[in-house]
Amino acid sequence: MVRDFEEYKKRHLSFWELQEIDRPLIGFTLGMGLDSWSYWQYNQATRALLNQGKISPQDIHPEAFVEDQLNYLELFQNIPQDVCTSAMPLASIPWMEAVLGCPVVSTEAGFKSIEILENVEKFEAHPFNPQNSWVEKYLEFIEFHISFRRDKSCRSR
Repeated sequence: MVRDFEEYKKRHLSFWELQEIDRPLIGFTLGMGLDSWSYWQYNQATRALLNQGKISPQDIHPEAFVEDQLNYLELFQNIPQDVCTSAMPLASIPWMEAVLGCPVVSTEAGFKSIEILENVEKFEAHPFNPQNSWVEKYLEFIEFHISFRRDKSCRSR
């Protein structure tokens, strides 16, 4: 299904400009639940990471996730809706906290970060470091997704 981008844009601009529209903007989540975790918990690569305790960027391999994710996103192309669907690097990982230095752990139910400060007022900001291993892993997901999608579209022609 190819969406009419101009119509999509018109609907969004009207909504955000508080103009009258024929219906609210709508979007759908496909899967077992109502959030992004619902998709990831049924992804085979995610399940392999569960209940491991501490997780490091080296434990995460984008190539294990991307094909399932693209198949999932393709389902959205056939549903008329108003939201933009996008790929995101393993949404269940607390990326920002990991980049800030919080350890990430996996439990039976999902992923969480461990607090590194007892008092938030004592937090000291540090300059952004693009060589941070969590930043590099996040960008690796994006790069792999782009190259995989490009390769997949070339093969289907």
